[in-house]
Amino acid sequence: MENGGGDVPENANDHCPGTQSEAAGKADACAGCPNQQICATAPKGPDPACDALLRGVSLRCLV
Repeated sequence: MENGGGDVPENANDHCPGTQSEAAGKADACAGCPNQQICATAPKGPDPACDALLRGVSLRCLV
């Protein structure tokens, strides 16, 4: 299975653009995917709340 970058659900269609893509849930490859609606409506990009919480932290270790 050849999928795009980013987070790709395990049960995604071939050529999935990934959940963080602007095309998530909207690309031709998404037709018929069980995750299509979730991907289309999910927020994209980094979580702004994390940036706000970590703004004053000089060293970060994300696990």
